[in-house]
Amino acid sequence: MRDEKCEIETPGGHVIDATIANRFATRLFGLMTQNRSSKPRAMLFPRCRSVHMGFMRVPIDIVYLHGEDVPIVLGTETARPWHATHAPRGTGAVLELPAGWAKACGIERGCTLGISTGEGQSRKASR
Repeated sequence: MRDEKCEIETPGGHVIDATIANRFATRLFGLMTQNRSSKPRAMLFPRCRSVHMGFMRVPIDIVYLHGEDVPIVLGTETARPWHATHAPRGTGAVLELPAGWAKACGIERGCTLGISTGEGQSRKASR
């Protein structure tokens, strides 16, 4: 299984390019290799209910999603390196973003994100 690319449309009208983490190594390392000087990245983790921040160098925003057909935001938090995170009940996927992006893009509890993949799947973002 390969990692795929997707676009995530936020209620604020932003489009975020992300990697869908399908491989073990990608899921294990996530944004761990990102540092303050590298180009910011985003990663979507399907079938994920927890995030480890061990060995992280920078804080990241974590967006907890419920639902596969239309991802609804259950909550967001900015996680610091070496701190544990706790997903809300019902979390089925996690989106990792550079710190500050969730707020800047209008991502908040209760909103819906639009996700488009290379397979032509598309879902509409809303608040």
